[in-house]
Amino acid sequence: MSGWIKLQRNIMDHWIAQDNEYLAVWIRMLAEANFEPQTKMFNGHVLTVGRGQFIFGLDRYAEKTKVSVMRLRRLIDLLEKHQMINRVKFPKYSLISIVNYEKYQSDNR
Repeated sequence: MSGWIKLQRNIMDHWIAQDNEYLAVWIRMLAEANFEPQTKMFNGHVLTVGRGQFIFGLDRYAEKTKVSVMRLRRLIDLLEKHQMINRVKFPKYSLISIVNYEKYQSDNR
């Protein structure tokens, strides 16, 4: 993975910055979201993953981030509730879209 993401300083005033694990997971999600659409093979299916989206598996993400499954599930629910992400659930994974990805990650800001 290469490239960069934009991160505004005022994120430190946001509720997510009050918990170090939550902030670390949020920044990781921003970094892992596709910068441009890609077609990927996942679990035997060909998927088109758009800009600002990524494939998410709860157990694998918990392992990668060293955050418990329960805490990660709680964070995902909070992110959905606060309209920071949208999630489409499939049997073994989800497709997560970062809300306002284009607004904050476009080249003209």
